[in-house]
Amino acid sequence: MISLDDLRELCREKGTNIKQMEKDLGMGNGVISRWYKRGTSPSYARLSQIAEYLEVPIETITGEGREAPEDPELDEYLEELRSRSEMRMLFKLAKGATKEDVEQAVRIIEAIRNKP
Repeated sequence: MISLDDLRELCREKGTNIKQMEKDLGMGNGVISRWYKRGTSPSYARLSQIAEYLEVPIETITGEGREAPEDPELDEYLEELRSRSEMRMLFKLAKGATKEDVEQAVRIIEAIRNKP
């Protein structure tokens, strides 16, 4: 999904704002902001409604077809996930964890790596 700022800009171009769009589409107040804060994705049907409301192709809303900026560090992490099953296992476990849980896990791994 596109960034919240990009979605706000699309709303401005349409002469509205996210709050009004949520109301017009029968969504609860603040639903869209919560998607971004929680890192969740709306259903395809909801994305389609938003695209139709804003009069843009759904690919504009989903961000499909956009080239991701090059990021060597991210490429390195992706390669680790591809080539090491234990890293995938670790990532799967961390996916639903809170920030505090991940920070604690990092401290544990650092302690294990620094053990004499």
